[in-house]
Parts: sequence; structure tokens; C-alpha cells
Amino acid sequence: MKKPTYNRVLTLLIRQLWIWQIICSLYVCSTQKLFCDDISKLYMSAMEAFHQKDYKKAIQDWEQILQMDPKQKNPVNLIQMAKAKIQDNIKSEINEYNKLIASGEYQKASDKASQIIERDTANYEFTEQKNKLDKFIKTVTTSIIGPGKVNDLLRKSVSAYLGKPKDERLPVLASRYAWQIGKVSQVTKDVFVFMDKEFTVISRLEVMDNSKNVVEQKLEAILNAIYDGKYEYAIFECELVIELEPDNIMAWKRLGSVYYAQGKPNQAKSTWETALKLAPNDEELKKFLQRIK
Repeated sequence: MKKPTYNRVLTLLIRQLWIWQIICSLYVCSTQKLFCDDISKLYMSAMEAFHQKDYKKAIQDWEQILQMDPKQKNPVNLIQMAKAKIQDNIKSEINEYNKLIASGEYQKASDKASQIIERDTANYEFTEQKNKLDKFIKTVTTSIIGPGKVNDLLRKSVSAYLGKPKDERLPVLASRYAWQIGKVSQVTKDVFVFMDKEFTVISRLEVMDNSKNVVEQKLEAILNAIYDGKYEYAIFECELVIELEPDNIMAWKRLGSVYYAQGKPNQAKSTWETALKLAPNDEELKKFLQRIK
């Protein structure tokens, strides 16, 4: 379905107002007429606001109409149209916010989030995300910038904490892994402790082995799962390791092996080919691929 054009929306608004004014003219009772006039004024105000691209004001007017007369049908659709317009207008700002999060510039991201929320006050999900970000900034740090594996893992942990991606294991395990391989950093410890407190259920379920780091633990668990025929679990864990270390050849190999064991040669081939791009001289991968050709 095509989105209604700007002119089409204005036409619909004018038509709705015209119909409503006709209805109002039929009322004889002064109370009814006053009520009808109030709604007409709100429709006029909303139409003017929409025309001026003040979508926030238009939404407020339509919401007020619904409070006065819940049987009104058009405001619901018009509110959705206005919200879509707001999203279109702030798309570039949201992209900038996402880039700031990915690069670890959390205070700047919070400031950008404030600007976005000012323009889209009804975006409760984004407001909740900003509240979480501000809690992290206040408790841990305003930024995690710079190259290196440890910083990459910490940024992944924070992004996952904010729901990017929506996997509650990642905030805990990425920060834990960063702490295991970079204990000298105070911020690494602070992020690790913060995530453990925020996701207590995950931190308890994902029991830490003092003799192995997170990736070593997971690779061992994957191998055991393959031997036991628990292929879905093995895939689940492979994907986690790859999220933590996209260049982990062993995780790619085992993921391909799971697909092969499941009778999915095309997926196995694609997975092993991805691994071979990362390790073009790996003879074992070449042998794996020869099985399928």
C-alpha cells in the first residue's frame, strides 16, 4: 500500500472538516452546537498545523478530539500519518544517534536523543532507551572511544544493553569477555559490573569458568552440543560467538558443520565460504567445501 501523499492528506482533512461542518449545521440544541463548534475548531487547528508541518501540534489537536468524542474515526488514522511524517523528518537524526552509539560517544548520543524526543514526544520506546543510556553515563562513563578489541567488545555490550541487537546475553557476555582479556582497564571492570547488575538472571545462568574465557567456554559448549545432536542450541551459541568475534574461524567452522549435519548443504557451504574469506589458507575449510562440490 502506498503512503498517502502530503497533498492527499490535506485533501482528506479539508473533506473531513467540510463533512463535520455540515453535521454541525444540523444541530438545533445550543449545547450540541457548542460541542460541535469546539471540535470543528480543533479540526481547523489540526489542519493548519499539519499544513505548517507542525505535526506535533496536529497530533495534540486530534488527540483532544478523540478525548471529546471517542467515536471519531478519522483522527486515529490522521495521527498515524502525522507520526509517520515526524519519523521521516527525524530519520537523519536517528541515524546520527545510532552512529554516536556505535562509536561509543554516549554523552553526545544522549544530547542528540533529547533533540529527537523534543520533536517526537510520543516516542516512548526512544525515551526509555535514552533513560537507560543516561543511567549508564551517570554510573559508568560518558564515552568509550578508540580502537582495540576490548573497546569494541565494550561498545557491543552497551549497544546490546540499549537493545541493539535485542539479545540480553550480549551485554553481560561481551563485557565479561572484555574484562577477561583487558582487566587492567577500570572502565572495563565498571562496564562488566554494571551489566552484571542490570541483567542478573543472565549473569546467573551464564556461569563463569575461571579457567576459560567466554569464547573458550562457548566453543567447548558448541562442540559438546554437536556431539549430542543438539543442533539448534549449537547454532544459537555459534551465533553468539560470531557476534562477539566476527573473525572467529572456529565458530564459523562449527556453524557450517551443524548445518551440514542437519542436511543443509547450501547453508553449510555459504558459512564455510564466509570463513574461507577470513582464512584463505585454511586447509581444513577447503576440505569441508570439497565435500559439497
